[in-house]
Amino acid sequence: GAQMTKKLMQEIWIKHKVPQINVHDEIIVPKDFKHKYLEIKETVNKFIEGMKSIAPTLSMSWEEMKKWSDK
Repeated sequence: GAQMTKKLMQEIWIKHKVPQINVHDEIIVPKDFKHKYLEIKETVNKFIEGMKSIAPTLSMSWEEMKKWSDK
């Protein structure tokens, strides 16, 4: 799971040039990039579908929050 998370972070960086941090296998994108939320969400969904051949039950929630502690 951790390797997939890091691979997804790499993909988000390459495609969108958005910095991220990883806390407990959660990807956190700075709120300054909320204008890219839908683009990033699409990248996440494509990534999940692409990984289903390796991990058929893979799922992730991707929600916009004002702050990490809202989760």
